[in-house]
Amino acid sequence: MGLAVGERRRQGWLMVNPRRCRQVQVLLMVWLLVGAGLEQGAAYYEEAVTSGGRIMGTVEWAGDLPVNSPFEVTVDRGLCAPGGTMAGDAPAVTTGSLMLRGAVVFLRNVRSGKPLAKLMNDPAAGDRLIFDGCRLSPRLLVTPSGTDLTLQNLDAAVHRPVVFGPHGSRLRLEMAVKRGTRRLRLTHGGAYRVLCERHPWEHADVYVAEHPYHSVTGTDGSFVLEDVPPGSYDLIAWHPGLDYRQVIGDDGMPRYLFDFPVQVRRRVVLKPGETEKVVLRMMPK
Repeated sequence: MGLAVGERRRQGWLMVNPRRCRQVQVLLMVWLLVGAGLEQGAAYYEEAVTSGGRIMGTVEWAGDLPVNSPFEVTVDRGLCAPGGTMAGDAPAVTTGSLMLRGAVVFLRNVRSGKPLAKLMNDPAAGDRLIFDGCRLSPRLLVTPSGTDLTLQNLDAAVHRPVVFGPHGSRLRLEMAVKRGTRRLRLTHGGAYRVLCERHPWEHADVYVAEHPYHSVTGTDGSFVLEDVPPGSYDLIAWHPGLDYRQVIGDDGMPRYLFDFPVQVRRRVVLKPGETEKVVLRMMPK
């Protein structure tokens, strides 16, 4: 397939043939504006928080619910899916509920507060993506700025991840069969998307946090930000996208078009020692 790049087709992200390289710059700028440029630019510094408060609530999905169809497996079928298909992504919204799982909720303009290491208390926080069973997991990872991200291959197959990130960055790697590892320093805060050019259904999103005031919603859509210094903030909920669809590439092989991120923003004023409760509703663009 050669060196694959990303191309935006209407509303998603697709691994395509390298002949279309000229569209890469536009795609990466769109990605930066939609998701990767949300982190604040000023440096965050740690200090004791006095009279800190709490911001808590839920994130709800207000759009139609996608039907995540099975992935058609055409590469390494004997290893990945002898039957020819594997289950699609788990739905981000539970049937009968509006609550959205896997949304990153954070404060944009916080300048100081509790230690960055506190971010690792979130269940979705970590520093490792694993290729296992021809899937990339976890599907969403939040990691502190300055942390080395490790990619690990447990499969008896070669994986070729491509990492797209802020400021037009793109890095292509090759993961050796079984136990192959690569370590990356993600130097900018914001969103990174990881795709595989050999296995087009493999995908994951990494959010690099420059301060600890981030929380990832669970199956009940809830979030909580603790020990927040009093003040006025932009509260943002960001989700990597719910939907995907199959398209046929120029070589006649199936590819997968993954949604771009969605987000919602709310202004929040937090008084000393108080709790602010918020309901955030997200809609497709």
